[in-house]
Amino acid sequence: MEAIAKRAGVSKETLYRWWHSKTEVILDAMAEYGQQAVPVPDTGTLLGDLREFLRATADSADPPTVSVLRHLAAAAAADESEALQIRDRFLARRRAALGELLDRAVARGEIEAGRAALARDLIYGSLWYRLIFRTGPSELGVHPTGGDLGPHHEISLMCDDIEATRAELEAKGATFSSPVLDRGFGLTTMLDVPGADPIMLYEPRHPTAYQL
Repeated sequence: MEAIAKRAGVSKETLYRWWHSKTEVILDAMAEYGQQAVPVPDTGTLLGDLREFLRATADSADPPTVSVLRHLAAAAAADESEALQIRDRFLARRRAALGELLDRAVARGEIEAGRAALARDLIYGSLWYRLIFRTGPSELGVHPTGGDLGPHHEISLMCDDIEATRAELEAKGATFSSPVLDRGFGLTTMLDVPGADPIMLYEPRHPTAYQL
């Protein structure tokens, strides 16, 4: 806190009047940074909004920001009170931003309300897991019309070798609801997620959008 006060040109007493710990300062700073770096777009479509929102989120994840996110994740895992602060002071604000564009999509009839709530969890869960831990690329597919399925969205996890990845996951207890299928854009299989919809695992045959 002393270093923060010195850089801000104020006394520590002034800081403690507004924030009780360094964690609170960092969380509010990160929330403000997120609001400025990743504004909520309004392109008129869910696909357009998600494309701009997720691109801005990925672009904002520079090495210093990712380092802070990793430290916050570690703090949340080690201390329940820290986890609650991180949830309430930072994550809630970013989830609300994503929720705003999903709520507009519900109002336009592009997605059902129940699926919008699930999408918020899946999008942020896969996005932050990817950004913080650099686990490998993932993809969000939004289908406003969707043919026989109607409007729907899919969270997909990419891999380089689907047969090897599936075997590795099955050895760890994972189950799949479909065999490996050739769908033109890539080889796919559906990974079961307890309590939620399956997630598609696929080996793409097209250039990926990001190499994060």
